[in-house]
Amino acid sequence: MTNKIPFPQQAHRRWGRADFFDSRRKMLLVRLAELEPSDTFYDLGCGDASLLIYVVQNCRLHRAFGFENMPSRFKRSKANLKKAGLEDKITIGRDMYDADLRQSNVIFDMMPEGKNDITDLYGRKSGIKDGTKLIKHDLPLIGYLPDRIELPFYRMSFPLTKAQTREEWAKAVLCDANGTVERLWFELRYYCSEKAYAKWEIEEFDLMLRRRIPSAARQS
Repeated sequence: MTNKIPFPQQAHRRWGRADFFDSRRKMLLVRLAELEPSDTFYDLGCGDASLLIYVVQNCRLHRAFGFENMPSRFKRSKANLKKAGLEDKITIGRDMYDADLRQSNVIFDMMPEGKNDITDLYGRKSGIKDGTKLIKHDLPLIGYLPDRIELPFYRMSFPLTKAQTREEWAKAVLCDANGTVERLWFELRYYCSEKAYAKWEIEEFDLMLRRRIPSAARQS
């Protein structure tokens, strides 16, 4: 009996999303972020630090910060920094909710959005400077409009711009004037080539969207 290649959902659960961020995706992200050497880059959920090392080496950044709370990946990220000789330019912390984002010019957040992220990470208390760019993977912040898109990445700039309707947001995310919220959730549920979204995650996204843009009367 031959061994089967794992289905993408199985692969992500076995090895983890951070280990599958390839060079082509890194190049897309750098292009979308328009990184300059003077920028301070934050990676919230940095895995093995490969993206941090890439942007420092290829964009000549002077300073970058990463956060990774999984012990095995945190240990690997520290080892990779030492091997690359970049411990003086890159700092790795454990909890992204402890990040001082006031220093940031570009933030990359690959993690699925938590229900309190819009306040705990990106709210007024964060002190994020106007003009700071936030790059999200697969979805922009729920209910907020991207200003540029390089699929699968969405770029937003602070201060964030909220969509007027849920349908406006869905059309922007799908890059389709005929897009709907229902179609967006359907595509995300069966989008397994990069991430595997569970039904409960999509239900959480939908609840966040309804709370942030609550008025059904505006969905005309």
